[in-house]
Amino acid sequence: MLSLAGLSEAPKAVLVGGPSGGFLPPGELDAPIEPASLAERGAVWGSGTVVVADARTCIVDMASLMTRYLNDEACGKTIPCRIGLRRLAEIAERFTDGRPRPTDAQLVDDLASDTRDGALCALESTATNPLLSGMRYFMPEFEDHIIRGHCPAGVCQPLRVAAGATR
Repeated sequence: MLSLAGLSEAPKAVLVGGPSGGFLPPGELDAPIEPASLAERGAVWGSGTVVVADARTCIVDMASLMTRYLNDEACGKTIPCRIGLRRLAEIAERFTDGRPRPTDAQLVDDLASDTRDGALCALESTATNPLLSGMRYFMPEFEDHIIRGHCPAGVCQPLRVAAGATR
């Protein structure tokens, strides 16, 4: 188990396992921190890192950053890796820059499943973890971005330009 005792404020989430790990809410840390237990909760031990995020953190933004990083690191040997991860990174970017589509949450779920099913390596099979675990445990925050175009943490501040605007 991972103890968060002694923190000055309650954590919002914990990213376990580095960029390909998963976001877990503090309540999920009561279970043993071991590979099988993490996997059933949507995370991996990965690089063994633990990042604690407070209320000022936007989980959508962090998941987008991790997905973009993993896409950049992927070799692209398979089509799901080459195309799937790129599309997941693009969708995540739409969440944070104010261009989401109402069907994006389902698209992420379907595309992540296809990417995992076609995986040849560990990166490809775990690269979907940040988005999927983020959506699993922090869906209201994703809905704020996708449906309402609002970042509750105030981190994502997309540039909005009125149609037909000129100088």
